[in-house]
Amino acid sequence: MIVMLLQLIIIGFFGSVIGLANLDFKLFSFCLSMLLTSSFVLYSLDQKEKQKKANNEVG
Repeated sequence: MIVMLLQLIIIGFFGSVIGLANLDFKLFSFCLSMLLTSSFVLYSLDQKEKQKKANNEVG
């Protein structure tokens, strides 16, 4: 799942760059939203893992 999210981040980044370079704002906004959404999901998973590790160390 993490690999898929990283692929979406990479595709979103390059797609938004290409969309902005070609002044295709539909492509730019779609790829930027995909980039931000997948980055947020990856960040949330990372925070959940850190919280789980902290709970295991305390308990």
